[in-house]
Amino acid sequence: MGIITFSILLLISTLIAIHINISIYIYFLMLLITIIFFSIYKKKIILIVLILILFNIFSLMRIYKINIKSNEYYHISGKIIGDKIKVNKINNKYISNKIYLSINRELDGESVDLDFICKKIDKFHNILYLQGKMLNVKLHNNYLKEFIKNRIYKFSYVYGENLYGFLLAVFLGDSSELNQDMIKKYRYTGVSHLLVISGLHMSILLFLSLKLFDKLKFNYYSQYLLTLVVLTVYIFITGALTSVLRAYIMIVIYILSMLMYEKVDPLKSLSIAVIINIIINPTSIISVSFILSYLAVLSLLIIYPRIKIGIFKFDFVNQMIFITLSIQLMLAPVFLYNFNLIPFLSFFSNIIVVALGSFLIGVSFILIFIGIFSTNLAIILGFLVDFLLKILNFYVNILSKISFMQIEYKSKIPLLFIMLFYTTIFIIIYKEKIHEKLKIYFNN
Repeated sequence: MGIITFSILLLISTLIAIHINISIYIYFLMLLITIIFFSIYKKKIILIVLILILFNIFSLMRIYKINIKSNEYYHISGKIIGDKIKVNKINNKYISNKIYLSINRELDGESVDLDFICKKIDKFHNILYLQGKMLNVKLHNNYLKEFIKNRIYKFSYVYGENLYGFLLAVFLGDSSELNQDMIKKYRYTGVSHLLVISGLHMSILLFLSLKLFDKLKFNYYSQYLLTLVVLTVYIFITGALTSVLRAYIMIVIYILSMLMYEKVDPLKSLSIAVIINIIINPTSIISVSFILSYLAVLSLLIIYPRIKIGIFKFDFVNQMIFITLSIQLMLAPVFLYNFNLIPFLSFFSNIIVVALGSFLIGVSFILIFIGIFSTNLAIILGFLVDFLLKILNFYVNILSKISFMQIEYKSKIPLLFIMLFYTTIFIIIYKEKIHEKLKIYFNN
């Protein structure tokens, strides 16, 4: 049983376990029965089921079953967002629903642990909003993040709020200073992922770090080890955001493969990243960002290479077109199911804007690195980044005025349609392998 197949089975079984709220005791009973059968028959398939059940038990034990009641006492961990706390854990367990706490006093921190007595529960669009009494409040601050935030402000304030907000968003994952009207335009044109730290940003940081250590004449091993240190520090700076953590896991697997001179298998790396992600936070698999990010990477691994083979002339423009097409094809059903829209003409906006945006992010990272050590030099070089940002925003402004960048579909798409869509893609891509497997099976 390959790691890829196991990761798929783990995804499916964990999703089922979370959605049907299966009792932990039922899982223990299933585990006991499986162990008995394995001891009698010693079949490989039973061993796989055994491992899956163990994984699911581990996951379920770390998920809080939502059953909040008034006048009950809870221990809550969460992130402070304006006048609310976004709840991450209840009683030290992850939650599978979105829950917000209303803050009745100012809290100066990034995250918080507190004891909470619930007084009022409101529900809106499947999101719970709680009000009550907060006790034993413990605030947590990311001092390294605050230091870099202050350094960015010192050299970017000269050019106004747009540059400051952009640098905070792409480097620290803090979108609080971004212009809300501009965010809407980025979303409409289908390029809002540029403003959220993702695999793209981490890949740029990986590339820049390796180039820097190569120019400084470090040997092969030192280059990758120091790059790993840089990326690990960056994880702590951003507060280990979920999107950053996903990309970090995949890059760590890549770096370890390079250090051990192993051939990198991207599909296996992606599968290992999925498994580690589920172990860290089982509820992450039901978040749209988790689905979108992993499907985007998967599209580059299984769809794009097959399109690439069929193209005679493959220059940079063609490459950008077919990378974008591969991603859009894979993500379209998810957008349709969750947001009732399909990115249509935004396909074209991605070709120009993402290329420029990627370059801008790379230059921004260099600027921030310089700004940490020299404010004056960063102010001088900030002119280039601000100029590039104005060009990017100019393009986004123009594109946002074009109709049909996104097509809205008001009816709810059945989940069965989504499953059939991805099954069809899988069969088309792997039809030769499936045919070979079936041939062997029926011949036997």
